[in-house]
Amino acid sequence: MSSSSSSVLALRYGCEVGLRSSGEARYLRVSPVEEGKKFLAMVSGLGLSTREERFVVVNAKVQDDRGCVRFGDVVALRSRLAREKCLGASDADGEVGLRRSLVGNAERWEIAPVAAAGAASKAPKQRRRGGGGGGPPQTGGP
Repeated sequence: MSSSSSSVLALRYGCEVGLRSSGEARYLRVSPVEEGKKFLAMVSGLGLSTREERFVVVNAKVQDDRGCVRFGDVVALRSRLAREKCLGASDADGEVGLRRSLVGNAERWEIAPVAAAGAASKAPKQRRRGGGGGGPPQTGGP
């Protein structure tokens, strides 16, 4: 049992997961509104593994996949409480909620390692000075 595909620690498609904010130590929670017709996602869960805090990890391309989830995979996060709707971001306002059962662009999430994502966002942006003609960078201003 040395293979990562047989490891009990490997995340597999079809598993239920909780999503905890690394900064707030709170869990993403599904909150029904309008008598269960609309569902919001809120960071207010306490990590009690209640139905409101559980999401099923689904391969966004092959929805019956039961293989291992890897960094770079594109997934959908489906809530059984929200009538199998998927977590999605609105293009108009960036609000996150559970609106559709179908997996479209708004419901696709890429699995990214936190260290790489944090390092990429904190890295200073390189500014290029000069005309880009292959010579040494120009110093001094206009």
